[in-house]
Amino acid sequence: MEKLTKVIKISPSLYRRVDEELVDKYDNNYFFTDGNLTKEDFDIAKEYQKRKGDNFLKFITYERYSSNFGMEEGKIFSMMLNGSVEEWKINEKLNFAKPKLEEVIAIEVKHYGEDYGEVFACKNAKRNYETLGMMGAYLDGELVACLSYFEVDDTVCIDDLLVDKDYRHQYIATSILKYIVKMLDKKYTFLHADADDTPKDMYLRMGFEIVDAYYEYFLDNF
Repeated sequence: MEKLTKVIKISPSLYRRVDEELVDKYDNNYFFTDGNLTKEDFDIAKEYQKRKGDNFLKFITYERYSSNFGMEEGKIFSMMLNGSVEEWKINEKLNFAKPKLEEVIAIEVKHYGEDYGEVFACKNAKRNYETLGMMGAYLDGELVACLSYFEVDDTVCIDDLLVDKDYRHQYIATSILKYIVKMLDKKYTFLHADADDTPKDMYLRMGFEIVDAYYEYFLDNF
């Protein structure tokens, strides 16, 4: 997916990763800096977005900024599986297969359309479907969960795990994760989790451990 983006130098210490095919809330549209974020670079980033007619601002950094200038701060963990999946509880009623694109779009719009807009949700689902591996979990023929993944040599990174809100608390997340881990059978398995969201606690109980972290900063409707 990196090949679909480019990096633009905005100032001597401010950069922007750009994906021209998707709106700014996509992961590959964000600013980053050499070192700490200064007020000057923060203002330059805001003006850059204003000129584009966009009121959304996003920074990503591996070191926490000493000042976030009013932006919302989030922390994302990179987690690696350390242990066996055999004891994970699963839902025996599920079937697994690569979902159809229209199914992925439908579940993405249902859960993210209100927050990010239906156009973005559709484009994001299509981009992931075309560039990443995809797996779905089905209950009585209905897609109730999906995830994406990419493989590099003996490593797999799992992302975008989404369980339909009408089917949660039925061991669907553990089931699809166990299925994909065993199917790919890689030496190393990674995933990402928001530090403030409850899935992170579930992953810790399942045997994932935190190995890295980065920070995301957001400013919406400025």
